[in-house]
Amino acid sequence: MDLSRYKAFIFDFDYTLCDATPGIVRGYNGAFREFGYEERGEDEIRATVGLTVAESFMKMTGSTDRELAGRFYAAFVRIADEVMTAHTSYLAGARELLRTLHDSGKLSAVVTTKLSRRITDFFGSRGEPELIDFVIGYDEVKAQKPAPDGLIAARERLKREHGIEGADVVYVGDNAVDAQAAQAAGVDFIGVASGTTPRAVLESYPHIAVLGGVYEILG
Repeated sequence: MDLSRYKAFIFDFDYTLCDATPGIVRGYNGAFREFGYEERGEDEIRATVGLTVAESFMKMTGSTDRELAGRFYAAFVRIADEVMTAHTSYLAGARELLRTLHDSGKLSAVVTTKLSRRITDFFGSRGEPELIDFVIGYDEVKAQKPAPDGLIAARERLKREHGIEGADVVYVGDNAVDAQAAQAAGVDFIGVASGTTPRAVLESYPHIAVLGGVYEILG
């Protein structure tokens, strides 16, 4: 697997680069309590990461009320603002990979269903904002993954600002929605089995490789 030809790496965030499970669970369960729902266990919440908060709420509660899901999302964001950054940590090898890419002159970006400021806050709080060149989050696209909007926007920005062609870009993600978005956008995909999606599911989509985690890219 020769990845040296890629000039830019786009990453998903949760369970690809970082583990924000403690903050995510606090955010969801704080919002569930506010709306009179029972708290959910960590495994149930983790299984929905990759979807938007509103979609996760509807999946976990069975609600089809999108207006209610929107209000739940607002409560989640308010709580997450207080707890998320402090309860997020790098996955094995992620920081080292981003540092290696940065030092070798390659670009790194994030396309995520989180708010973009959630990602910039994480890297800023660690004094390493240079490790990510830009973020395209929930608040910057019309449609979320598995729609290709975020990846298309990232690819266009790389072309416009850095002259990097789409063939020189690869997307790295842990979820089926990442693979689907990459396929729809026509972007090469590397799957990492560091989240809740089984390796076999990631392998069922077009891919350059499916790895145990981003630490294997360093090799």
